[in-house]
Amino acid sequence: MRKVSKVLVLGAVALFVCGNAWAALDTSNAFTDGNAITWAGSTTLANGTLSADIEWCVDAKVGGEHKYKYQVTTTGTAPLTKLSVGMLASNEANSIASAMIDPTDIAPTDEFFGGPSPNLSSANWTFAGMINGEVSYELSYWSINEPLMFGGSIHDEGLIAGGLLPSPSDEIPEPATLSLLAIGGLLAIRGRRRG
Repeated sequence: MRKVSKVLVLGAVALFVCGNAWAALDTSNAFTDGNAITWAGSTTLANGTLSADIEWCVDAKVGGEHKYKYQVTTTGTAPLTKLSVGMLASNEANSIASAMIDPTDIAPTDEFFGGPSPNLSSANWTFAGMINGEVSYELSYWSINEPLMFGGSIHDEGLIAGGLLPSPSDEIPEPATLSLLAIGGLLAIRGRRRG
């Protein structure tokens, strides 16, 4: 009886100490580009007392679009009030959202694209003030464009910390180019069969 109660107490302590350590961004469908780069990782953004680790992942295309995902873990003493991901023009971003991964995750107070449509300049999520050790919801949007590393930033009421985060490129193959690539691929396959 004593052993069982010790195990239960230790389990409860481990759960309390670890909190949502088991909750993490799902990277199982991470996109691997033509250069064999898998688009999943993390970036630390810091400026004085404002700092956070941003876990990120760009999913392989589903229905013709990549899902861009971010999750913020605050590591500084300044309260984090915003994550902003910069974008190039013609980024084709849409459907900004957030989703709970763990019940202790912090929901954004707002989520919006910056800049006039269709040339959006950023994806933004604001918070009431995430404190040290708090973890955000999964923060996401969709785009048909493949990723590149571009400027991102975290904010509090007086500080900004910047760095590189994945963002949609602004290069979209034109339909004629896609057709030529498809025809070229078919001719190459046909040529191999004859040879």
